Amino acid sequence: MDVTQNNRNSLSQPSISVLKSMPDAIQMTVFASKDDMTHGDQFRQSMQDFIARYQRTKPNISLNIFSTHENPALARSENITIDGEIVVKYQQQSMHIFPPINEERFTNLLLKLSHTKSRRIALLDVANQSQSQDNSDYLALKRALNQQGYGITERSDDLNAAKLGALILNTSDSLTSSKVTQLQQFIDQGGNLLWMVDDHVNVSLSELADRLGLKVSEAIIQQNSSQKISQVSKEVYANYYAQHPITQQFSMKTIFSWPHEINGQPPVEQGWKVTPLVLVVTTSDAEGQKTSTVEPTLVPHHVVLTYERKLNAKVQRIVVVGDSHFLTSQSLSKGGNQQFVSNILQWLTFDATKVTIKPTRLKDVNMIVPEHSVAPKLIGYTIQYIIPGLLSFLTFYVLYRRRKR
Repeated sequence: MDVTQNNRNSLSQPSISVLKSMPDAIQMTVFASKDDMTHGDQFRQSMQDFIARYQRTKPNISLNIFSTHENPALARSENITIDGEIVVKYQQQSMHIFPPINEERFTNLLLKLSHTKSRRIALLDVANQSQSQDNSDYLALKRALNQQGYGITERSDDLNAAKLGALILNTSDSLTSSKVTQLQQFIDQGGNLLWMVDDHVNVSLSELADRLGLKVSEAIIQQNSSQKISQVSKEVYANYYAQHPITQQFSMKTIFSWPHEINGQPPVEQGWKVTPLVLVVTTSDAEGQKTSTVEPTLVPHHVVLTYERKLNAKVQRIVVVGDSHFLTSQSLSKGGNQQFVSNILQWLTFDATKVTIKPTRLKDVNMIVPEHSVAPKLIGYTIQYIIPGLLSFLTFYVLYRRRKR
């Protein structure tokens, strides 16, 4: 029984509802140093008390606490980066959460893990990447997705839109005719797609590009006139973001390595709504034009497009990025690229739903007294005069009785 005021030691109803939608066991591993009571460090104890609220509603939540020194192998396998990091696993999916932790943040993490079907991501080139000699880009992408709670489908031969949240496709990959057929069926079923393209749009994918009305420029975008195309790419920064759920409250800088301008004008009968999401601005001299006497003009280029339509009472979404290197390990480590990819996948998998939990406040934090009431004066006189006078009287009375004895 919670006898605290406003049940401050109990979970709110939204958290209880999320736990009831998760019948399987939840495994939690906290990587934190031992508590130092002399310096007031009680992180481990606070985590045990915090998780106990959830365990009272869902007993099959296991909690293990280690330090990176106690179990370094496990910390390396889980890619632990800071002290206090927590790994939460549910149905072969895992997510990381960092302190400080409150009920709203932790419940939203559980809500994401509960969406098992919509959080399955397929990589169409997974077989080629895993067998290649240099698969660091694939491993970095897989690690980033796993940390965000997305499960990776290793079998690229089973593209079922009903079982997958989204599909990631790179146009530079050579696709067999069978994979192209599976991709077409995936799109026809209403599957969601994240597609990285460049000027070498595969001939086998030209039909998909035509259906989306997608046009990719041959030239690589350059923001500076001194920039030269070489083996080492120059960075190109995003200048403007459209008003869209992907870019809502997103203020980080997105960086592209080999961007191409893309435009989408699909046929009207396809029912697509196209939104240019990211805009890169260059100057006319960067485009190779001579501007010795004329001041350079600004030239806009679209590098990210979003497609959305309603197909068979289901919303289908596609995001096209005009940079085939955008998901490499080097690109993901730059600026806000990883967060931007996370926002894209949340939009594609309809995973942007969040639970809002208002903090429970004490009832007697503020006391409101009418302005012309007698109560404030009575309380003030009692505290300032009556109580001190009564204590003084009792003090002298006790002293008098003791001396008289």
